[in-house]
Order: sequence, then C-alpha cells, then structure tokens
Amino acid sequence: MAAVARWMPHGWNQGLHVVVLNGGTGRTSSPTQPVDVAVRLANSAGGFATIIPVPAILGLRSTKEALEQDPVISSVLALAEKVTIACFTMGALAEQSVHVESGHLTKREVAALRKKGAIGDILGRFIDIDGEIADREINARTVGLDPAMLRRKEYSICIAGGASKHRVIRAGLRAGYFNVLITEEKAASYLLQNG
Repeated sequence: MAAVARWMPHGWNQGLHVVVLNGGTGRTSSPTQPVDVAVRLANSAGGFATIIPVPAILGLRSTKEALEQDPVISSVLALAEKVTIACFTMGALAEQSVHVESGHLTKREVAALRKKGAIGDILGRFIDIDGEIADREINARTVGLDPAMLRRKEYSICIAGGASKHRVIRAGLRAGYFNVLITEEKAASYLLQNG
C-alpha cells in the first residue's frame, strides 16, 4: 500500500476521499502505517482522508466498546461500511509486524496467536488458514471494519505480496474477502499451485 501511494501520479483522481477502514495510530510511527499511507494517497489525488483516530488493537475490550459509541469514531465506521471500493493489504503473522512495532500487540500475543492457528491479518483481524477469526479475544479489542463486510463491496481490492504473505493471501481469497488481487509473480504462482 505504501508503494501504491508513493507511485500514484499527482491528480490521478481529483478530489478522492480516502476512508481508513481500521484503526492504525500507534505509539510509534512510520511512513508505512495505515494513517500515513491514506493521507499520502489522498494528497496525491488532491483529496482528503478520513481516519479512525485510534489504534488498530486496544488493550481492553471495554475501551473498544466505549470508543465505538463515540460519535466521531462511529461516524467513520459508518463511512467505512458505506464505501463501495475497499483497498487494503494483508499482514503476515510476525514478531516484526506493524502491530508489534506500533505497540498494538506484544511478542507474547503473537506467539499465542500462532498457537491458535493464526497465519496473518486482514484489517487488523487475525485469521487462520480458512480465513476464520483465529482469536476471539483479540478480535473483540480490534477497531475497524469487520472483514466479512468486504464481501459486500463492489470492488474489494487486496494489494499484497511476498513469501511471508502467501498463506494469508490464499486464506483471504478462499474466504471471499476480495474480488481483485494485485500481487507479484511468486505469490500468483503459489496461489495457482495451492488453490
């Protein structure tokens, strides 16, 4: 996603409104975090971005439930549900993931997710090989669009590649979370060979 934002020509879709589909602010920041990518993508089109100004994964379920009642947060979540085109990436389950770097998850939680069969995430939701939620407790602390809503979008575009993401891309494809995939040759070969 960061590469897409970096290479889009200026003014490619004048007035574009980018709505971030899940929380993404963290204790640390890098140019590849969702909020930064969304703002750069919107700027490249002379548009604007609407973000969910909270972390992707909170420490307490009760905090998430309270934040979702807030009119600012609930209005962005409502926008995320209404968009007809969703564009997102998937993450591999790794100790060096953006969720660990941002302080959303600990390395211990990553290990626990792995034991429960998680192979990666989509919109901050950790899924197993069948595309099902791997850990209900962490999922209940995650702020953003439920991946099941992606099935209702006119275009649900996944941009992901790299060997570490092969299995999670396959799981997302099998679960029907996206109807357009932008990837690289090795990932495409993996999907063709492993159905």
